[in-house]
Amino acid sequence: MQLFRTVVYVQLFVLRWIYRILLHHLRNQHVPAGLESSRMVEGRRLWLLRRQEPLLPRLQRLVQRLRFGSSGLCSNSCADCNCGCAQGSCGNRKACCTSFRYGQCGNDVACLGPIICRVVTCTAPWVFDATCTTTSATDNNTRYHDRPCLHEKTAYPEFPAVFVPDERRWYLADSLDSPTISSFDYGTVGETPVTGDWDGDGTRTTGVVRNSRFGRFGDGTMWWRLRNSVGEGEPSMIFSYGEPGDIPITGDWNGDGEDTIGVISGNVWKLRLANSGGDPDIEFTFGEPGDVFVTGDWNGDGVDTPGYIRGNRLFLRNSNSSGSADIEFDYGSGTSVGRYVMGDWNGDGTDTPAFVDGTTWSIRNTNAAGIADVTLAMPTTGVPLAWSPGSVSVGPTLPAPDGSARLA
Repeated sequence: MQLFRTVVYVQLFVLRWIYRILLHHLRNQHVPAGLESSRMVEGRRLWLLRRQEPLLPRLQRLVQRLRFGSSGLCSNSCADCNCGCAQGSCGNRKACCTSFRYGQCGNDVACLGPIICRVVTCTAPWVFDATCTTTSATDNNTRYHDRPCLHEKTAYPEFPAVFVPDERRWYLADSLDSPTISSFDYGTVGETPVTGDWDGDGTRTTGVVRNSRFGRFGDGTMWWRLRNSVGEGEPSMIFSYGEPGDIPITGDWNGDGEDTIGVISGNVWKLRLANSGGDPDIEFTFGEPGDVFVTGDWNGDGVDTPGYIRGNRLFLRNSNSSGSADIEFDYGSGTSVGRYVMGDWNGDGTDTPAFVDGTTWSIRNTNAAGIADVTLAMPTTGVPLAWSPGSVSVGPTLPAPDGSARLA
């Protein structure tokens, strides 16, 4: 026991002298001319504060520094958390995994928590703190931190819209229960209407596509004119994509919250991941030429995928690829009687059908056979679509997906 005490006393004696030598070195290091006064004042203040501190805490801190090194970024033994998924769910971001030290300073503190901050002063930190350096240190690994929760979107309910081609006039309902109807002009006679959330703000707005040859020599491309706000005005974007005779479609093909364009040639789907001209980003076959094609998010995963209708039977697929339908059911009186349009009518993140016969809309809130959940009348006939003002948020956390359709 006596030997053990002697060893401890010797260690403390040595550590005390090491501490004094370090302080002496700090107070007497060379500093650039003009900065000596500020450095001396700050250094003297720190020295006096340390002198007033009891010896044991100072020695303990010095032992920690010798044990863990001078980086100050050590193991999680000095924090009450461990690097892992936030709240125990790996659907969330990582927590307690990031270490930060302003200006590479405070290295005299051996063991700190995962986030290390320092007060910013007008005096460069390396002027008064010997542990600081002027070397830049950058770690961009945080840009790779990603979790599904970062891509959660808000679901917005969608409402009926009608485009009257001969009048180039739009009629929009603002609810499914005794709606108020607003109207405005946009487009030209003979253009095909589309809707979508072109900029990811949650509002599903209007657009038109010239889907025929026009001009003196017959323009052989399809021109898209999309608006990022509802109402009359100039297009927010104009570009060409597809050929005359293609069927224009829109949807959020990759789940990023923005609707983009696509065309169907026969039964070949050619989807773009940007609202611009170019080559298809996704291409596959689904359905047969002559089917009535629709798009929407059938399973609530945030991605719009293909569908088609034959008679009164709907065939829906949950991926943008060739294959058979994942969902099949009968609804409505068929394409020979009325038209179909898909939309997220209750804001739950899933697109479901509405059958439109004249001015009567029969809306179903599930992708299954059954009777209409909501019935309402619009003031006029025309091309039925779905739109969303984006201001009424209901349901879980998914975007209002596209339900654009080729309407028979």
